[in-house]
Amino acid sequence: MGGSCAVCQAQATQCCSGCHSVFYCNRDHQKQHWKVHKTQCTPYKLSISTQLGYYMVATRDIKQGEIIIKEEPIAIGPKVVSLPICLGCSRRIRVCEDKEVYYCSGCSWPLCGPQCETHPVHVPECNLMKRGAFVPLLNCKGKAKRRLHTAA
Repeated sequence: MGGSCAVCQAQATQCCSGCHSVFYCNRDHQKQHWKVHKTQCTPYKLSISTQLGYYMVATRDIKQGEIIIKEEPIAIGPKVVSLPICLGCSRRIRVCEDKEVYYCSGCSWPLCGPQCETHPVHVPECNLMKRGAFVPLLNCKGKAKRRLHTAA
């Protein structure tokens, strides 16, 4: 992961250890930018309570829409009970309307098309379904619709 240096816009891999959202190409640029960045860095502190557990407390005014935490999600996908969606791009798949549907050659899950087979969101899910020999079973208006032939 990386970004562009807040001082010179060069490619940078070092980030602020407080907020992890501003990047620097070297330590000197981080020190140089600190006077500006310290007013924006880490807008919260982590506290603990015996009743509440861990919680965050604002350390400064937080603007509406300001991103204060940025992390990769642990899991991505549809709700347990939802209409079928493409596990690549999350568009609705019209399996229940008997439309022409593309099925992943690896896991047999319905997708938008072959471009979504290699989507970074779908690949780990596909590998997991292949390892577990999972066969998609979609519920369409009370009737189960199963993809009978799976990929080799």
